Amino acid sequence: MATFLLDIFFGGSVNILGLSAQASSLATATYGASMVVVGLLLVSSAVIVRWKRLREFGLKLFSHTKKNSITPVVNRCIAQLMDEPSARRRVVSILERLSSMSHTADASLISRDAASGRWELQHCVGGRPMSCQMELSEQFLEWLQKNPRMISRRLLVEDGRCAGVKGPGLQYCVQFHANWIVPLMMGQKLIAVINLGHTEEGDLVPPEAASIIDRLRPFIALCIHDAQLQERMETQQEQLDNQHKLKSQLLSNLSHELRTPVHSIIGLSDVLKEGQLPEGATVEQYANMVGDAGRRLMGTLSTMIDLAKLETNNITLDVRRVNLNNVIRKLAMEAHPDPRVKLDVRLPEELGYVYGDAQWIEVAIGQLISNATKFTTQGEIVLDVKRSGEMLKVGVHDTGVGIPKERLPDIFEGFVQASEGVGRTFEGSGLGLAITRKIVELHGGRVAVDSTPGKGSHFYVTLPLKPTRVQARELRPCVNH
Repeated sequence: MATFLLDIFFGGSVNILGLSAQASSLATATYGASMVVVGLLLVSSAVIVRWKRLREFGLKLFSHTKKNSITPVVNRCIAQLMDEPSARRRVVSILERLSSMSHTADASLISRDAASGRWELQHCVGGRPMSCQMELSEQFLEWLQKNPRMISRRLLVEDGRCAGVKGPGLQYCVQFHANWIVPLMMGQKLIAVINLGHTEEGDLVPPEAASIIDRLRPFIALCIHDAQLQERMETQQEQLDNQHKLKSQLLSNLSHELRTPVHSIIGLSDVLKEGQLPEGATVEQYANMVGDAGRRLMGTLSTMIDLAKLETNNITLDVRRVNLNNVIRKLAMEAHPDPRVKLDVRLPEELGYVYGDAQWIEVAIGQLISNATKFTTQGEIVLDVKRSGEMLKVGVHDTGVGIPKERLPDIFEGFVQASEGVGRTFEGSGLGLAITRKIVELHGGRVAVDSTPGKGSHFYVTLPLKPTRVQARELRPCVNH
């Protein structure tokens, strides 16, 4: 038909001049009809184009109107959330509101810890996730950072763009009861994810609720970032408070430990200088008391210096094969327990050698023995050695005053005794156990304690039987120990 019309219009295959009058009339009529058809086609095309443009404009207008219609709702949500008393409470309120708004049974929030970089479960509403094995979700979370849009479990299954993470994504959904996943970004970084559970209407969040949640995402991200900063500040403040407390305790302990022997030395020296000794006293006795006070002072200073070296990692271990039995025997001979206390040493000869720095090992075990003699006024102190896997376990057991259960977590921190303050019964700076722990951990071992107030304490340290981190040139026998 189109070819025929073109032939007519442009003088093609039909010779119009040779037609008869009837044919000419027919041609004229046909020409008029074809022009009508062409006109109708042009009008129809114009109508279709105009309809498409009108439809696009209508959709844009509808979208703009819809956006404007939810703006008051979004603003009202933000205003209500800003009234919460704390950043942490604001985050919990966000979860509660999103769960209510989307008609979901539960909601949870995971966020990346700023210090460690690990993902952690922070808050839950409704129900707790089945598990929190975040290492299983790393691949999906990396993909989510590159594709930061709200995504549903159904979309993970049906959308081809999610094919690469379909398995990890569905595993994530099962783990966190997540039917809808809401990523929260700060710049280009994914800082948190909100997981919304199943809805009352099946798998779909109501469209209006989804739009509101999407509009709220930047604000929610700011709230979570604010909560993380606040938590970090609180942690730092707590650390500062603890350091201030330790500093105060240090000054209190050292004031006693330094001033007491100094006063003794000054007083005894004055008596010796005047030459007027009490009846029955001898110069030798006073000289011994001066020496004891001096040694106590030297011990306190040495302890402080040792701890300073350990705190700043300003030591190098001289690792050798050490006869641990000889070290313990020497320390037992130097110990001076109360006359009413029996010191029992139980050392099997076949378990005598460990690898480490003999001098520092002696300091570590010596601090434990010193504590046992200090806090035990009757009964016994037992020193023993046993094998524990690839380690030797040294035990120092006493029948002393014991340690309250609530104090056990703190005694290895430094400047701490079971009894503190001006009226404390026992002398000492409280640094000994902190030194022991640091020395033992430098050797790859551990220190532990079990204690009952009024019955005594059991301290254990483990030291390596094998030089796992020692260079070959350092493997030489220890002559003096």
